Amino acid sequence: MANPNTSLTAIPDPVQPSLASASLPLDADPFARILGHSAALRDAIARARTVARVDSSVLISGESGAGKELIARGIHESSPRARAPFVALNCATLAESLQASTLFGHAKGAFTGALRDQPGLFEAAREGTLFLDEVAELVPSAQAAMLRVLQEGVITRIGEHRERKVDVRLITATHRDLDDAIQAGTFRADLFFRLNVVGITVPALRERDDDVLLLARRFIEEFNPKMNRMLSGLSAEVSQLFLAYDWPGNVRELRNAVESAVLLARGDLIQIDDLPACLVKRLLERDSKATIQPETAPRRSDWKQKIVTALAKTGGRRSRTATLLGVSRTTLWRKMKELGLND
Repeated sequence: MANPNTSLTAIPDPVQPSLASASLPLDADPFARILGHSAALRDAIARARTVARVDSSVLISGESGAGKELIARGIHESSPRARAPFVALNCATLAESLQASTLFGHAKGAFTGALRDQPGLFEAAREGTLFLDEVAELVPSAQAAMLRVLQEGVITRIGEHRERKVDVRLITATHRDLDDAIQAGTFRADLFFRLNVVGITVPALRERDDDVLLLARRFIEEFNPKMNRMLSGLSAEVSQLFLAYDWPGNVRELRNAVESAVLLARGDLIQIDDLPACLVKRLLERDSKATIQPETAPRRSDWKQKIVTALAKTGGRRSRTATLLGVSRTTLWRKMKELGLND
């Protein structure tokens, strides 16, 4: 069994991927930390639970900040490899010249600055899981070497001729469309098929209407004790704005916004003035860009009927309602407030 503390000494500076061995109680659910009730999220978690039982390669797709690493950690901690290391690296943070040596290691003298033999991440994660986020950023040479690992289970350190067997479960992730990258010639099709044995898509936060306020409350609970605060929640206006906003930064953006607001809030509830100025600015900008031109805007009575009808068709899901009406979520929220439909 691998020592989960050894691999930090095996990472070439300045790269510092995260490494953790399983620390959850044996009866804990590794996926319990992923909050949400939306159907798309539950489907992704169900798929992750199933694939955790085997060693098949997994490719996780989804926008930045949507929670791809949480899914990967859940797979690892639910798998037979849970007591071995989980090593995570964002490939986009690596200089192209460092990719091969970081992943596969190098021998002393292999290149300028290689002052000692250095294992790579595949060796650091032995018997455990290696999670590579933004895998589309790998250069062709690193992609070729990765394909060899998946086909033959061996790596060769840069500057060596010796093959080393590796026993690692590989999970990768990307926010890019790899089909487009393959067509553009920047990503190998054969590597894609090896990585995408099982594909999991993590939904964007804007596709999870019912989860926004749940997550916001959870983040308030998280930050209250850290900041010696006792906030009880969001004001009604902030709640409506949070539901109307499309959260391009996903869960990460929401978490950062709540952290700032908990620190700066002057009352028991988070108010508009407590939110980060950049977030408020984006809300206003998106709303102004989405304003409907007078010649095409329905009358007030027509708006109310259109919104009520659209809400009924979408089961009350506001993101789908906004799409159906051809407006932004912020515009929909503003119209609903004007018409008394937010109560």
